[in-house]
Amino acid sequence: METDMTDNTLKKCKDGGSMAGSFKMMVVMTAGILIFFVAAKNSITWMLQQFLFVSGNFWTSLYKSIYNLFGGNEFLLVSLGTMMTLSIFYWSFVSVMIFVDATGKPDWIHKYKIQPDYNIPVDSYKLKRAFKRTFFNNTVISLPYCFLTEWLFRLRGCSASTTLPEFHTVLLEMLVFFAVQEIGFYYSHRLLHHGWFYKNIHKRHHEYTSPFAVSNFDVHPLEHVVSNLAPMLAGPIIVGSHVATMWMWFVMGLFNSISAHSGYHLPFLPSNEPHDFHHLKFVNNFGTWGILDRLHGTDALFRQSKQYQNHRILLGLTPARELANDSKDVN
Repeated sequence: METDMTDNTLKKCKDGGSMAGSFKMMVVMTAGILIFFVAAKNSITWMLQQFLFVSGNFWTSLYKSIYNLFGGNEFLLVSLGTMMTLSIFYWSFVSVMIFVDATGKPDWIHKYKIQPDYNIPVDSYKLKRAFKRTFFNNTVISLPYCFLTEWLFRLRGCSASTTLPEFHTVLLEMLVFFAVQEIGFYYSHRLLHHGWFYKNIHKRHHEYTSPFAVSNFDVHPLEHVVSNLAPMLAGPIIVGSHVATMWMWFVMGLFNSISAHSGYHLPFLPSNEPHDFHHLKFVNNFGTWGILDRLHGTDALFRQSKQYQNHRILLGLTPARELANDSKDVN
């Protein structure tokens, strides 16, 4: 009995040390990234301007064009403008993957499939069903939510003026967004995996053990509001962001969600192995960025899997599976 107690005590100490170490690492990494970007603000801005061949007034001019499109009416700009931004970018991103999933083309993309034996191409019935449900959530559910966004935006005193925030302001706010979204999504997602919530709400999304891009918003409408939309909106409302910053954040979130559900681990993009594993096993990897999963130990099974060995950003054209096999051969 004493041995069991000792083992349990050691395990708790080990888990506590692991969590403390992970938290310390997160703080150090965040601080390091923040210091780097703030110090390099002018250089990064200059490089972006040179790369995009635009003047420093490009984004201001672009935003003014959108502002004038709505006649300077900030109510319409924040509500319908947000809806327009989300719709244009979402369907532009996802339409590329819908073509891939519907046709199984181009052939070269197959080597990047995370679960190579599934959804090449996606069954037409599943694809159409996911499209219809996602379209419903992106219109019938998202439109009223955009008007709610405008009300909260105005209540918080956020800006929609033609004076855009400075680079360092956007950067600092983005760091807050990442933290708030991770907290909101992680805990709401874990709740959705419990009892009544899973059976009546979240189970629908887990019909896809091998997800594909347009299945990302094939969720119960209540889940879409509470777990998808609310954590993304919370950050901009908390810090009182400019509407242009909020739009930028939303576009980044849409791209990340589509990528995470695409089923393809493509070069130069963030690894989506964790969320694909979540769909395959229904457990582990409840968060977006992996921070809270590491702190709570809800990535333990994933970290023991072959998918974890593939979990990396591909800086070349070699698929993750081949890189993992090469590492094994070297060892």
